[in-house]
Parts: sequence; structure tokens; C-alpha cells
Amino acid sequence: MRPVTVVAAGGSLHLVEALPPILGILGWGLLFARRCRTLAAHGRPVPRARKLAWVAGSLLVVVAVVSPIDRLGDELLSVHMAQHLLLADVAALLIALSLSPPLLGPLWRPGALRMLRVIGHPLVALPLWIADLYLWHLPGLYQLALRNDLVHALEHLLFFACGLNMWLSVTGAVPVPRWFRQGPQLAYVAAVRFAGMLLANFLIFAGSVVYPDYRAGAARHGLSALTDQRIAGALMMIEGMVVAIGVFAWLFVRSTSDAERRQVLLDRRLAGG
Repeated sequence: MRPVTVVAAGGSLHLVEALPPILGILGWGLLFARRCRTLAAHGRPVPRARKLAWVAGSLLVVVAVVSPIDRLGDELLSVHMAQHLLLADVAALLIALSLSPPLLGPLWRPGALRMLRVIGHPLVALPLWIADLYLWHLPGLYQLALRNDLVHALEHLLFFACGLNMWLSVTGAVPVPRWFRQGPQLAYVAAVRFAGMLLANFLIFAGSVVYPDYRAGAARHGLSALTDQRIAGALMMIEGMVVAIGVFAWLFVRSTSDAERRQVLLDRRLAGG
């Protein structure tokens, strides 16, 4: 059941689910702004593109949990899937793109949050993300989240955290092994999309309803639960393809830019500069 709600314009919001991400984003925003000011004072200003990525990612988190999307997600699997994609994929990717080694510098000092080095390793981050994705889509656990605010809040938190951790390995904001360069990164992103594609195909082509709790909600919106389920799978498939193409393009541009910088440095060195 969902006993704790608060009335707001546009519908009811689940207070237990809405407050933690909002407070988290506000706290994160204060830390982000403070670190940006510190770096600027030391002559290392944070690029505007990173700041915009942080704002966009933060807004998507708020939209996902404090909007009609959250209410409709209780009735339609397709809307719930869209909510999860916003949190775990798009918002997490934008936040990862907003971060950099200088911004996260204090976290990597000796003795500070060493566990982040472990879970941020590509060979750990990817299995964690896949396990989290499939675990929460088990019918029993997925439907439990629909009935319990605390479980639902935990589901959203883990989706976002595992998504952010997974993307940080690609964006270069955290230390990664020397071998994890363009080729392995492309394979890494392909593995992420393949894992999502398998689940999307299962939802699209399953001959029966996987999550019966959505039957009543789908009927209220003039859909069969099976049609709603297939729409959810299609959304997951399309979103995954778009994100993968975007990340592949970004990795190619970054690799080209890095190669050009290395060549400039080499030319200066040879010229005695």
C-alpha cells in the first residue's frame, strides 16, 4: 500500500519516494557548486558544458519522481519503464558527463571512500548494473515496489546509483585501468545495450503478462496489460539504441580530440617547447 502521499498541482506525489531524491539533488547541488567555486579560484574553471549536463540530469531526476509520470507509473508499465529509463540511463549519464577527475578530486585522496575504487572498476560496475537491472525486473520484486513506497524508493535509488556508477567508467570521471580505452569502452557500452535489449525483447515477445498488477491500470487507460507490456519493451529498446549511438559518437569525438592533443604535445616536445 501507499499510505504516505502529499497533494500537489497535477496529482498526488508519494512523499516517501519524492523527498529523498529531491533532498539528494539539493545536497549534491550545493557540493557541486562549492567544488566549482574552489576550482575556479585555483584557475581551473569547470566548463559550462559540464554545468549544463549537471543541471539537465538533476532536472530529469526531479521530473521522473515529482511529476504525473510517477503517478501514472503505478497504473501503466510503459510509463513506469519510461520513469526508470529517465533515472537509470539518461539522468545518470548526464550526471556522469558533468563530473571530472578535478571535480571528484577529494574522493580519491588516500583513505577517502576507497570502496568507490572497487565498485567503479569496469569489471565490477558492469556486472553490478546488469544484476540490478534484472533483479528489480523479477515479477515478485517489481510488483512489491508498486505496493510499498520504501521498496519503490530503494528501487529508484539503486537504478540511479548503479547507472551512474556504470557510466562513470566510460566518461573518465573516475580512475580506470590503463587497458580500458576506446576499444574496451565500445565493447562495454555494447554489453550494456545488449543486456537491456535482452530484457526489452522478452517484454515485447512474451506471450503472457509478466506483471499482473498492471492489468487494472492498463484497463482504465483502454489498454490490455500485454499491449502495455510490449510498449514498455519497445520504449526500452528504442531508448537504448538512441543512447548507445550517442555514446558511441561521443567516444569517437573524444578519442579524436585526445589524439590531436597528444600530437600537439609531441610536436612541442620535439620543437623544444
